[in-house]
Amino acid sequence: MRAALLDGTYLEVAGRVPANSQIVFDDGGRLHYAALEPEPEPASLRELRKAVEAMLPRVDLPGALLEVFSWTGADHAFTSVTGGEARLKDLHVTVAAPLVAHGCNVGRTPVIGAADPLKYGRLSHVDQTYLRLASTGRRMPP
Repeated sequence: MRAALLDGTYLEVAGRVPANSQIVFDDGGRLHYAALEPEPEPASLRELRKAVEAMLPRVDLPGALLEVFSWTGADHAFTSVTGGEARLKDLHVTVAAPLVAHGCNVGRTPVIGAADPLKYGRLSHVDQTYLRLASTGRRMPP
């Protein structure tokens, strides 16, 4: 019953589409459409973008995070899923990289580097083993 209603509605909408080279329904009823051209940006949007960029501070986000770690010891709150003590050298650097990647929603690629703490395998390991909700349950040192 619902399938018939959906099919009937689909065919009705398809029949009302005006003759348009941008929108075409083939014999099987599949919709094909051409890509839309982007609209030009209004001057107000360009001005707003410039104003926002001018207000944003120029910050080395990973560097700022590492500095906060040094003040607060917050990097010690990230514990291994095994519960054991971390044996990775420069763990704070490796923890900071995926935190920045997740926080900026850019993925791991921009934070991968040649240094050992920033190599892909280590970042993946730390991301899976140390960055989890339960890892924040440990109290940070004073």
